[in-house]
Amino acid sequence: MNNNAADEYIAKGFVVSAPTVGELAVKLNMEHRTLEATLARYNGFVIQQKDEDFGRQTALRHPLSDGPFYAVRVAPGVTTPWAV
Repeated sequence: MNNNAADEYIAKGFVVSAPTVGELAVKLNMEHRTLEATLARYNGFVIQQKDEDFGRQTALRHPLSDGPFYAVRVAPGVTTPWAV
């Protein structure tokens, strides 16, 4: 799968990766059970093709079950429409 944004983040060193969810959680200083539970919940949404947390029925293409696993820190952005 081609994803230019992801490739750029990886190249710039913004991405943390690990072969297992547990190892990724350690690198992120997270409780591994919490991350594993979150991924299990998401994978259930993929199977159902309905995200109960956000009401989405799109972008649920593949379960996240096989490593390696990746994480990137992101922050929300605010856009303001231009006054005309």
